[in-house]
Amino acid sequence: MQWLMKNEGYPPAVIVSVLLHGLLLLLIVFWDRDHKELLRIEQPATIVATAVKDNPQRVRQQETKRKQQQQAAQERERVKEQERQHQEKLASEEAERQKLVQQVQQQAQQQKEQQQKQQQKQQELDQKRKQEDQKQQAVAREETLKRDKEKQQQTAREEAQRQAEQVKQKAAQQRALTEEQQLVAKYEEQIRELIESNWNRPAVARKETVAQIELQLTPTGEIVSSRIVQSSGDANFDSSVLRAVAKAGRFNFLIELNSKIFNQYFRQITLEFKPGDSSL
Repeated sequence: MQWLMKNEGYPPAVIVSVLLHGLLLLLIVFWDRDHKELLRIEQPATIVATAVKDNPQRVRQQETKRKQQQQAAQERERVKEQERQHQEKLASEEAERQKLVQQVQQQAQQQKEQQQKQQQKQQELDQKRKQEDQKQQAVAREETLKRDKEKQQQTAREEAQRQAEQVKQKAAQQRALTEEQQLVAKYEEQIRELIESNWNRPAVARKETVAQIELQLTPTGEIVSSRIVQSSGDANFDSSVLRAVAKAGRFNFLIELNSKIFNQYFRQITLEFKPGDSSL
């Protein structure tokens, strides 16, 4: 104990504790050498602690602001780059436009020169054509005058022939019309005579009394219908004419007429009757 008290004045318990820890360490080393497969010493996990000095919300705000500033800088760069590209594009387009303008001007000048040449050539051709046209027109006028003269002569001959033919036709038509009128008058008179032969004239009828009657006939002379188309004003007189037609019954002699004359004059015929027409 005295020896222990001599060592720096440490308490004996401390010295004993140190010795015991040293002995324990030696045992562990030798034990680990002989029994590596049986004993595994796990290293304690190291915990790294970082002291947070700033407020987390403030940190987030600063980070957001930093990102916004970075984005704004990138946007400025992007706009600047777009402006540069736009200016380059405008310069390129202007150069291209100037080039096109020069090409258009050159083409316009070439076209103008070509048009002038064509106009000069066309004027020469027009002058030549005009002279040829004048010559042809002169020849054509002579031929036209000649044809007109021949045409007038031919027209005069044809007109004379036409007039002669018209005179001939008119004479033939006059003869035919006269014959036709005579034939129509003949058969109308036969119809009238047959009706009057069956007509009993009223005794009181005045001389100026006139009745018009319309007959519808067939080609064989049968009476289809009869009616007063203009009354005499005397119903008894009108009725006596209709009775006379009914008694006549049929005009057989109409069968002798051709269809043209019958259809034109006798299919429908109008006759006048006066008191003085009767021989009875």
